[in-house]
Amino acid sequence: MTRMSSVEELRAGATEAACQHHYKQAARLYAQLLRERPDDVPALLALAYLYFGALRREWDAEPLYERAATLAPTDCEALFWSAWNKIIFYGLADDLVLARNRLERILSIDPDNGNGYTSHASRLLASETFSPELASEQRLELLRRAVELAPDLPHHHEDLASWYEEHGRLEEALSELRLALRHTTPYIEA
Repeated sequence: MTRMSSVEELRAGATEAACQHHYKQAARLYAQLLRERPDDVPALLALAYLYFGALRREWDAEPLYERAATLAPTDCEALFWSAWNKIIFYGLADDLVLARNRLERILSIDPDNGNGYTSHASRLLASETFSPELASEQRLELLRRAVELAPDLPHHHEDLASWYEEHGRLEEALSELRLALRHTTPYIEA
C-alpha cells in the first residue's frame, strides 16, 4: 500500500474536517498545507472559501482569492471569487475594472457554463455595480444569458424579472418570478 504524502494527508484531513463542519480545524490544515506548498490553487480556494463562507473572515479570504487568480488566470472559480470579493467588500474603482476584466474572461474561457461560473459572471456583469455604463438592452442580454446557462438558479430568474418589471413588461416579469419559485426549495406551486 502506498503511503500518502504529507500534502495529501493535510488535504484529506482538511476536507474531512470541513465535511464534519469543523471549519477552524479545516482552515488550520489548509494553512499548514499552504506553508508546504504555497502555490496550491485548490488549497488557496478552499481556505478562502472557508474564511469567506464558514468563518466570516472575509478580509482574510481576499488575498487568497487574489493569489489563486494570479497563479491560475484561466481558473474560472478563482477569477469569479476574486472579482466578487473585490467588489462586494472593497468596491474600489481600480478593483472594479479588474473585477470586470476577470468576469469577462470567464465568459470567454467557458461560454457554455461547463464550470458553473459563467452564468454568475453574466449576472454580475449585468448589474449596475459592475457595469454602470451598459445600455439597457445589453443588460437584458446578459440576464437572459445567465438564465439560459443556469435555468435552475432562482436568483437568475429574479434578476431578469426585476429588469422586466423596471421596463414595464409585467407579464414577462411574472413569468420569470414563477420560474424562480419553481426552482426554489422546497417546491412552491407557482
